[in-house]
Amino acid sequence: MLDIKDIKNRKDYYKGCFLKREYEVDLDEMLALYDKATKIKQAEETLLAQKNKGAKEFEIAKRNGQDTTTLQEKLRENTRKAAELTKEYNETMENFNKIYYALPNIVTENTPAGGKENNIVLKEYKQKPTFNFKPKTHIELCKNLGLIDYERATKIAGEGNWIYTGLGARLEWAILNFA
Repeated sequence: MLDIKDIKNRKDYYKGCFLKREYEVDLDEMLALYDKATKIKQAEETLLAQKNKGAKEFEIAKRNGQDTTTLQEKLRENTRKAAELTKEYNETMENFNKIYYALPNIVTENTPAGGKENNIVLKEYKQKPTFNFKPKTHIELCKNLGLIDYERATKIAGEGNWIYTGLGARLEWAILNFA
């Protein structure tokens, strides 16, 4: 997780990192939401402290037999304002979190800009095997061997899901039970 204080202090650095990852984000808006949420939380805590102080004054006044209607109204008003501030804080934090939790990780300075196609191979282990035929993908192998049913899974749960069938299901359960 990225540190919000570090993002505030080194905003241009983070903008550059996100651009390298081809991710556009309005950091100014995110930081403004964070500052707004912080101010709302401080106001809410101040109001709750006043409410607690007023409750103690109300208790003392009630014990002494004094008129407590103005104190009661003040406490109700503080409670209502605190509830409004809590609601506003939650909405602001929800908007902030939508942006903040979508931020990608930062990259090193020597990372090339762009997507996966621009990545540089640093090291390869052994030589890649060469075949006199076209190798099948894992998807083709699973379909041909009847281990996974992609079509039925797509109908049931949507794109990108699969259902283990036959030996595929047995193998999956064997691995789960072994672990």
